[in-house]
Amino acid sequence: LKDDKIVSEKAYSESILTLNYLIGIKKLQGISVSSVNKDGSRKLYPLQKLFSANAKPKFVVRYNQIGCNTCVNLLFKNKELLGQLSKKFEIIVLVDFQNYQDYIVWKKISEIETGIYWLEKGKLPFDLRFEENSYCFIMNNELLTSSYFMPNNQFPSRVTKYVNDITRS
Repeated sequence: LKDDKIVSEKAYSESILTLNYLIGIKKLQGISVSSVNKDGSRKLYPLQKLFSANAKPKFVVRYNQIGCNTCVNLLFKNKELLGQLSKKFEIIVLVDFQNYQDYIVWKKISEIETGIYWLEKGKLPFDLRFEENSYCFIMNNELLTSSYFMPNNQFPSRVTKYVNDITRS
């Protein structure tokens, strides 16, 4: 059983490395996101508008409505990891909820209040590579993306390692 876990963790790590290799660094051109107002209406912004002069890079969580999201919640429910991330990055969440009530329920559960934007699934050039899973990446002020990661609740130590690796400077 222990050997199975080691093999599974190795396969998981290799899949993350492969995703990073296949995706590479992508520039997110021509993409707009929407802020969601309290009445459910949306206001559209070019992605570049999320960056002000001298803004921190963004740590982006792509939250998928379809997936179970238990894995990405490893980040949201760990205040220490969130604090570590927020020292180096501005944390933003891109959601793809079609139903406003689903969004409201998610927002209450996630306890995230700011930095939430709506973006239809499939609009990011690498959305489909992650299938129905939520994932994370880094985006700089030139809209270049890197360091893609898909949390997995079977390997919570890998989430901590990922955060430690990207916040080290």
